Amino acid sequence: MTSLPSLRTETLDRLQALGAGDALSPRAAATCTTLIDKLRAPVRIGLVGLPGAGKRALLNALAGDTLADPRLDVPTLEVLPGDRPGLRATLADSSLLVVDGAPTAALLRQRPVYLRLTSPAPGLAGRRLLLLATDDSAQDLAAGLRWAAPRVDILLWCSRAWHPAERQVWHAAPDSLRNHAVLLLTGSEAPPRLRATDDGFDTAFRIDPAEPGGMDKLRAHLADIIDEAATQDLHGAQLFLARHAAATHAEPAKEPTPPPQVVPLAAASRPEADPEARAELGRLLHLLRRAAEDLRQELALAADDPDRLLSAFEEVFETLAGRCADLSHLSDRWPDLGDDVAEARDLALLLRIEGGAGQVTDAARLLVQVRTGIEERLAA
Repeated sequence: MTSLPSLRTETLDRLQALGAGDALSPRAAATCTTLIDKLRAPVRIGLVGLPGAGKRALLNALAGDTLADPRLDVPTLEVLPGDRPGLRATLADSSLLVVDGAPTAALLRQRPVYLRLTSPAPGLAGRRLLLLATDDSAQDLAAGLRWAAPRVDILLWCSRAWHPAERQVWHAAPDSLRNHAVLLLTGSEAPPRLRATDDGFDTAFRIDPAEPGGMDKLRAHLADIIDEAATQDLHGAQLFLARHAAATHAEPAKEPTPPPQVVPLAAASRPEADPEARAELGRLLHLLRRAAEDLRQELALAADDPDRLLSAFEEVFETLAGRCADLSHLSDRWPDLGDDVAEARDLALLLRIEGGAGQVTDAARLLVQVRTGIEERLAA
């Protein structure tokens, strides 16, 4: 079985070879570049929470090295993989300081507002960490979350007790932060029973980076999330290659052949659809119409968030494809419909990877095409 790293390398090589040619349309070439960038990009993990919640200790544990001294009050800190330790500090007047090594007390006396650190720490392979520093006010924490939302893929909320004030700020935070969010309880005063999913988290862990094995469950969970996301991205890239790679092996043009004779629908002989198949098709159409109504409401709530909308479209197509596979009478009577919906699901995945408002429009058109195909079969 091919491992994810080797499959990623192979897929990147194929994408680069395809993009280096001139067989792709401008839009397909842009998608190819987007896929390459996405497969190369490190996973962005954000550490948030009130002061004193253990974010610095967690960052060091994830990195596998002491990059943020827990005794020092550091500002917002971004940590990236690099060949050697290096620090770029942004001061309040927007000037920059570039030094070697991790943040020191001498540097912090100059009151930097943002730190960007590169490090060869082992835990940074394929990852970048963002420690969000705020004061203990709800307003500052909320503002920090809004700033961090487009900069993280996975959110780790550190909390000593998960107070109602924290919960209120979290519920008002940008929805994109909930794509992959984990609540980390770092204090003994946290509630003994807590349903993290009720608050929009994937799960919750009680952690203590200082204890042997205190990070094991979190590390395993992060690895699962990252592998799942990488698998989806690779699937999208493979679909793109399957759709476009043939363009690099185009055969010489041949003499055109006359089009096949089309039998008029009225004269075409085809079996009547049995009542069970028509009933299943009707249920599929009802499911699609309900999903379309949900998408209209989602559009009203997130008109300026194309990533959220494209994810919603992808979920709809995934649901439709699964339902088609489950409806046996429908599959027997209209096997091509299942193929059409599966292809639409794959296209929706590519649209999500491309991102952007234009892709939302394309996803909507795709849904209309599927609905039209169902309605035409019902009317026949």
